[in-house]
Amino acid sequence: MPRTKADRVAPESEHPVAPIVAKRRCRDVIFLIIFLLYWAGMAFVAQSAVASGDPKRLVTPTDYLGQYCGYVNATATTASDVSAKPYLYYIDPVSLSYGVCVKSCPTDSALTTTYSTVICLYTETPDASTPSTTIASRIAAGKCSAYTYKSTPILNRCIPVDAISATLISQSPSAGNTTVSTNSMLSNGRSTAMQIITDLFTTWPVIAVFLAISLVVCFVWLVLLQWFAGPFVWFVVFAANGILIGASVWLYYYWQAKLTAFNSGSSSSSSAGTTLNTQTTASQYEVTWSQVAFIVCCVIAALLVLITIAMIKRIRIAVQIIKEASRALITMPLIVFFPMWIYAGIILLIIYFVAIMLYLFTPNGSVSISAGSLKITDPDMSNKLIWYHLFGCIWMFVFLSGINQITIAGAVASWYWSLDKKTRQHLPVLHSFGRVCRYHLGSVALGSLLIAIVELVRIILMFLQRRARQSGNRTFQAIVACLQCCAKCIELTMKFINKNAYIYIAIKGTAFFKSASAASSLLVRNALRLVAVDFVADFVLILSKLAVTAAAGFLCYLWLNYKSDMYANVNFPFITIIIVVVEAYMVATAFFSIFHMAIDTIFLSFLEDCETNDGSPEKPFYMSDNLRRIVGKTSTAPVADTRQNGKKVTEVNEF
Repeated sequence: MPRTKADRVAPESEHPVAPIVAKRRCRDVIFLIIFLLYWAGMAFVAQSAVASGDPKRLVTPTDYLGQYCGYVNATATTASDVSAKPYLYYIDPVSLSYGVCVKSCPTDSALTTTYSTVICLYTETPDASTPSTTIASRIAAGKCSAYTYKSTPILNRCIPVDAISATLISQSPSAGNTTVSTNSMLSNGRSTAMQIITDLFTTWPVIAVFLAISLVVCFVWLVLLQWFAGPFVWFVVFAANGILIGASVWLYYYWQAKLTAFNSGSSSSSSAGTTLNTQTTASQYEVTWSQVAFIVCCVIAALLVLITIAMIKRIRIAVQIIKEASRALITMPLIVFFPMWIYAGIILLIIYFVAIMLYLFTPNGSVSISAGSLKITDPDMSNKLIWYHLFGCIWMFVFLSGINQITIAGAVASWYWSLDKKTRQHLPVLHSFGRVCRYHLGSVALGSLLIAIVELVRIILMFLQRRARQSGNRTFQAIVACLQCCAKCIELTMKFINKNAYIYIAIKGTAFFKSASAASSLLVRNALRLVAVDFVADFVLILSKLAVTAAAGFLCYLWLNYKSDMYANVNFPFITIIIVVVEAYMVATAFFSIFHMAIDTIFLSFLEDCETNDGSPEKPFYMSDNLRRIVGKTSTAPVADTRQNGKKVTEVNEF
């Protein structure tokens, strides 16, 4: 009696328990405690920074004595008290010499005629009793202004609002006949900027709509990958082989043509002059280099052909895994919205990092940390807290990224480790996130700590590289460059290990180091498969991001042209198109990073499935039929449940 599709699914009670739902317990708890204690210290750092810093100093101008305009400065004297003078004015705006703090910016441009209109250094300010000859000598010495220029305060700096004429500038001993047109530059800049801002206000609905369109295009592309991932990959593989073989053939004929021309020309070179000998030497070099190019291209083409033949089966596995990842994400479309919470947390973290860093960069004297009766004061405390704050924010950034990775891996793994993959799961992402928060935050804290340490080392090496360039010591520069290269390699290796450890944790629920060891060993034993999957996945994802970005930009261009009458007052439409392209690329990058994590999860689960299961009823394969066909695995798991005469009969299917 023929079996229906529903009959080929074993009853749920007979399904072996999948590894994804195995019992778990909290892992690496000590590192979660360390993480929480560190952030308790971050709270003290933030409190001390806010109490002692003043970010307004970063935009407040300083005068020629280094004092902040409009502030009470510790080094100020009675003559140089600028607490009531918030604006910076340059005595000579051409050479920008001697910036002094003033109560208000001049409202007229005029030559200096009396002591009441002259602006001088603090110790040179004249009064009614000062002779005019003394004022003139101070102007000649550049200590007083030869003229005043009409200006307006911008960022507390007196910026000219009219072009200063050469008649006024010529009164300054250091200016010559240069004309300052600060206002025209600022006006043009403001005009262009205002036009762009106006355009963006006009076209913001287009930008918002294409943000949603980019996400829809990503979903459509994901669906298409189920059918076109194979043709994409095989087209590129065969095209690469064909191009290299064709290039080798062309280089062969090119080399033979140059060799024939050289042989025919060299027979007459003995009777020729210097010019002919020079041409013969050049032809000989051309023959040699064309031969070298032909040999190199032949070797590369031969290697690529051999690699392609050897990797055909593994490339098929990679293509099928990409299709499986696409199927997994389609069954849980809401998974693309989960990272938004993580991205929101990262944005808040960046805002917090920048805000506290601004306070730490602008301390008012010595910074102190107090906790109860304990108080620590250090003149260099601010610099130490900057490094503490920096490391804490890096650790938190990597920690949030780790939660995102392990949650996505858990949701995709729950799909893979299910015998009936057509049954839609109930909130798999939230269940995965719940498992992470309950059991694995310690493991994420440990993995993120390792990455954060490497990142901090790289930042320190960046400062050392800058110092090395400034010192001009080439040996020091070479050493630091080598260390930076090693640190980058370590960073990439650690990120690779972390990602696969998180996937293994999501599947097995083991501790971080045990998961990292097991996952790395599994990948090393399947190194060629790993190379094929990574190559194919990277190619498909790059192509996908470019396709989504190009589609969004092109559609936006067509829309603005189609509705040209609606957007006739838009002066810079290409700005809107550029913003749409950038946002489409960002959406595609975020979306396909989830896809990449799904591919890695399916791949690692597939390797674990191959090694731990044998297709028996006790250990059935969880991979799809297509993957089993590719790797030649057979399944003897029970696939039918029928009853004859009241007795249960189980069929066994040899795949």
